Amino acid sequence: MPPATSATRSDAASAAPVQPVVRSLPKNLVLTEAGRSPWYGLDGKPSKAYIIGIGGGSASGKTRVAQEVLKSLGVPWVLVVSQDNFYKTLSPEESAAARANNHDFDSPDSFDYDKLVECVRDMKECRSVHIPNYSFVEHQRTDETTYLYGANVIIGEHLCPRWRSLSAFLDTRLIIPAAAIPHSAVEGIFVLYDKNLRDLLDLKIFVQCDSDLMLARRLRRDLVERGRDAAGVLDQYLRFVKPAFDNFIQPTNRFADIIVPGANNERSVDMIVSHVRRQLSERRRELRGTLYKETAPGGPSSVPSTPGVEKCEHEGGLYYKARDQGEVSEQELLPDTVHLIKQTAQIKVSADPLDRGDAMTDHSGMQGIHTLLRDVETDPEDFIFLANRLSTLVIEHALSLLPYREKRIETPLDLVYAGAELDVPEGHLCGVSILRSGASLEKGLRRVVRDVPVGSVLIQSDTKTGEPLLYQVSLPEILTTSFESAEKSTALLLDSQIGTGAAALMAVRILLDHGVREENIVFCCILVSKVGGVWALKRAFPGVRIACSAADNGLEERWEKGTDGDKKIFTILPGLGSFGDRYFRSDHY
Repeated sequence: MPPATSATRSDAASAAPVQPVVRSLPKNLVLTEAGRSPWYGLDGKPSKAYIIGIGGGSASGKTRVAQEVLKSLGVPWVLVVSQDNFYKTLSPEESAAARANNHDFDSPDSFDYDKLVECVRDMKECRSVHIPNYSFVEHQRTDETTYLYGANVIIGEHLCPRWRSLSAFLDTRLIIPAAAIPHSAVEGIFVLYDKNLRDLLDLKIFVQCDSDLMLARRLRRDLVERGRDAAGVLDQYLRFVKPAFDNFIQPTNRFADIIVPGANNERSVDMIVSHVRRQLSERRRELRGTLYKETAPGGPSSVPSTPGVEKCEHEGGLYYKARDQGEVSEQELLPDTVHLIKQTAQIKVSADPLDRGDAMTDHSGMQGIHTLLRDVETDPEDFIFLANRLSTLVIEHALSLLPYREKRIETPLDLVYAGAELDVPEGHLCGVSILRSGASLEKGLRRVVRDVPVGSVLIQSDTKTGEPLLYQVSLPEILTTSFESAEKSTALLLDSQIGTGAAALMAVRILLDHGVREENIVFCCILVSKVGGVWALKRAFPGVRIACSAADNGLEERWEKGTDGDKKIFTILPGLGSFGDRYFRSDHY
């Protein structure tokens, strides 16, 4: 889907007066064609984006350089940003001058550098940003902002020639989130002119081109593509464009690390692409395999030792095995961030998870919810019913971990009752499902909290490596409106299981990138592995609590056969199988 276009500030100034009938706003969007790999380490801390700034005069070839870099890298996530959004609001007098073609939009003073630097800094830190929207009819910023998050590449839309004074510091740029897979390039996010912007850049590039060639390109572009008259183009060029280039743009080439010719620059582009690929390769993250290996016997292991318990390999998997089952409680095998529902007969789990055969055959009258859920013979309709029932209990348990305050009410008998209510700001409790299996807990959440806003993140595993890949982020409005709103919000993360914890780490990182406090995140799930990701979550995000109904002793790496070939998976043992497939009744089940 191509980005929507809007008239640029300079076009509006040089064209005939426009009737303020339709307000045209620049559009920003995220194009995704492949999953985004982890942009953080095992400690949960994000890696800073690698940013490249490309400056140069109007029509010098900056856009082409950026496009060629993008084309050569092959970008999975592209964030399209309109540079015009950062113009300053004009006063009534300045607006009148603009309509009379007498306002210099090429002066550096026309741009809001403070807001630009703030947005670039947030993007460098891999945080969500809110881009201002600007009306070129009213010459004012609107009350609306555009929310942007999670791109491997940021492209500035409308690289207008009238920015020549700004073109040097703004026109083209590559922003490469350090976690992304080999791709990332950005055009249109200012750079070389302003020192605060330059300080955010890792590599600075200047596109050098002869003035006569730039003028010829500009004439052809404005006459053919924009329908302007030659006299108007030349007048604007002589009054604003050329002076801006001489005074503001050309001098910035002294800040550049690389100077690229504006024509016949294939070798220069190849050099830039090679450099970017090397930087991305050095920053590539592969977490899931590492998370699994860390729990292996003799490995570095983030799982502390427990008296009376040893960790062993069992049929290719990892297990906790108690030397004396009577000496060690279930909770002692888990970090203190995991809060298990009390194991009553209603949700009873088989006692000997090491015995994969008999453990699932003695159902004790089929009375335990987990016994029925784990049974491969359980009817699909019964499985869904029991899953909804258990997810309701998990959500209730998660809410018990949140703060409460006293509330006194009057009963129908005219008596005062001292009760309690959630100590969460009104309207700031939400749910976020990790799709697909996390959606199976949504029914339980809505049963417990009526009208709760629920968002989602689509995280899927790479079929070859098993690494988590982020495909889509759709969070509740209270988390995307502003950092201030997210900071006072409480989020319930929903997923069916925590195995290695790779997807859980990614989901928590997404919430933190939006401003949600670590202590305000509760992870709700049906099942966890005692030797898996619960320890990784504890280490990376000690403030995140986990509410679950059961914990199994094992975790195993497997290859699952499918129609599209073998797929690497990490399975909890004895486990529930693929909870999402069973709940949504895929063909496999």
